[in-house]
Amino acid sequence: MFSKWSPSPDATFKEFLGRVDGRGGYAVVETENVAASARDMAIFGAFFDMSVVPVMEIKDVAGIGAEAVEFRSSIS
Repeated sequence: MFSKWSPSPDATFKEFLGRVDGRGGYAVVETENVAASARDMAIFGAFFDMSVVPVMEIKDVAGIGAEAVEFRSSIS
């Protein structure tokens, strides 16, 4: 099945990583199209225990965190 599959043109696979303990791995994928990830999860989800964890640049996450702190402080 894996040999017949090809990634969505909307997804860029940056790297495949294997866990040192031999119990799985990770794919680092960039996409603006969440449906591209949903497609791959639907195909392989029946065979593998997989999760999608969206991430952002740390400077963006820190800015959002600062806004959240400001918001919580404003309602106290």
